[in-house]
Amino acid sequence: MESIVPIAFNYGRKPRTDVAISELAKVYGEAQAEWEGNEACKTLKQGLLVVENMPWVTKIVAFALGSVQEDSNPACPEHLKRRSCMQHALMETLTKVVEQAQGAGGKVTQYVQDPGYGSADLELLRQLDVTPLEDPDGFIEIDDHNLVLSISSNVPVKQVVADLQWPAVLIIEPIDLTRTATDDVAEVEAPKMTKTLDGEDLYVA
Repeated sequence: MESIVPIAFNYGRKPRTDVAISELAKVYGEAQAEWEGNEACKTLKQGLLVVENMPWVTKIVAFALGSVQEDSNPACPEHLKRRSCMQHALMETLTKVVEQAQGAGGKVTQYVQDPGYGSADLELLRQLDVTPLEDPDGFIEIDDHNLVLSISSNVPVKQVVADLQWPAVLIIEPIDLTRTATDDVAEVEAPKMTKTLDGEDLYVA
């Protein structure tokens, strides 16, 4: 059976405030189990473990993964449910696979930046050993030993990366040179970014 993993996110959406951490942990746990059983997850794991000359990664910095609280909102459209959970589960998978590939001493620290997190989100992140950062601290954390994760964000992550610091690994949505800014996706493909990608190793979601 084909499993579709929703990943888009409207950066900055105000989350629910009436959700208990126990409910949130349950919602995330169910989504994580679905992701772990997904063929996309299995393919990702297999692909990363066989990469030759994989750069050494000390941190994963993720942008606009979304509020898990919003995933648990009954008013959330059906096609958008679990998307934030899936993206956080993806980051957890990446962390485990990179640490496994690096072996002893290969501990990876996880950071996220998203203004949409609510209080229950922050508590869940603490339980997952993930450190939330305020804008622009996530961008400041980026260096050449980072894995940066950003999928369909409506903040210009790729442009900031191109201007400030190229990470060890960048996982993003496919580059679309025809895309223009919209309410959902504020980032267009800057010429500098596409030029920088030429000849570089790139993992595309």
